[in-house]
Amino acid sequence: MQFLCKEYQDGNPRVRSLVTETRIHLVPSLNPDGYELAREAGSELGNWALGHWTEEGYDLFENFPDLASALWAAQERRLVPHKFPNHHIPIPEHYLAEDATVAVETRAVMAWMDKNPFVLGANLQGGEKLVSYPFDTSRPVSEMPAAAPRPPDDYEDDNPELQETPDHAIFRWLAISYASAHLTMTETFRGGCHTQDMTNAMGIVQGAKWHPRAGS
Repeated sequence: MQFLCKEYQDGNPRVRSLVTETRIHLVPSLNPDGYELAREAGSELGNWALGHWTEEGYDLFENFPDLASALWAAQERRLVPHKFPNHHIPIPEHYLAEDATVAVETRAVMAWMDKNPFVLGANLQGGEKLVSYPFDTSRPVSEMPAAAPRPPDDYEDDNPELQETPDHAIFRWLAISYASAHLTMTETFRGGCHTQDMTNAMGIVQGAKWHPRAGS
């Protein structure tokens, strides 16, 4: 936010074009309570998940509805798209009930996203130095359709995705663009939080291969 404001005031043409021609929404912290706990503990004293939890005890990473599994189940029953949509999938009614185990922050973000038809979103967090992209949950093996053949010498021949989104190529391109622009993200030989490099020296990884989460 500070960068955008400063560069806009300084007359940076690229930033001015971005700000004036694109509607941008910025959320400083999705979980202020968790952020304060993690900040007080410090990076060396707190565990990696400390900032995930809200004051009410919800892990926001695991608190959103799992719409991907609902879509895959409908595909198995051949209900897509004539009886079940393959986009703008409705939130399950039980999830919207007043007594549902849903955090206030989760409800607020869902309402915000429903009100604003975002084209693209991203989140930044501390921890591993990599870019992850959807899907963040993996489809059960029995439900996975046969993969389409790929051109020879394709990088992904040796690195198959667990389940590709319809916008898989765009997500990978965005991830690679960000990682490549970072000073050291693609230099995985420098090491990370874990000894194993999950990105195959590229600085990017599909979420389902890294930390599978339903509803994220």
